[in-house]
Amino acid sequence: MQIIDTLQISEDLKKAGCDSKLAKQIAQQINYATQEVIHKQTELIKEHKAESATKDDIELTKLSLQKDIDETKLSLQKDIDETKLTLQKEIEETKLTLRKEIEETKLTFQKEIEQVKTELLKWMISLFTGQTAIIIGAFFAIVKIGFRN
Repeated sequence: MQIIDTLQISEDLKKAGCDSKLAKQIAQQINYATQEVIHKQTELIKEHKAESATKDDIELTKLSLQKDIDETKLSLQKDIDETKLTLQKEIEETKLTLRKEIEETKLTFQKEIEQVKTELLKWMISLFTGQTAIIIGAFFAIVKIGFRN
């Protein structure tokens, strides 16, 4: 396939005053360079077509990506649900532990309060007994002094 008419170019160059042999060589070089450029462009187009995705390729890729996204969503949702259940379990265990500790603390405080009440009652009885003894002692002292007079 010859795109350029080398004979016509050669004749035009001869009319312009160029040597016949030189005109023929220039025409052949132009033809060769043109053919080379066409060949390279054709190869680039072929490569581009081979590399470019068709509509079917795009649709398949889209479906594949959608499938991957859906699987990832399911996996993440499963992980979220498992984490949620684990956290709920830990929260319930913590609540039970805290309730137990609160009850134990209440019992400890109640025991301490009872001990303090008992100690206070003993102290008040001792104080009352001491004051009663003082009053009785004072009464006897007054009575004893009263009999001396």
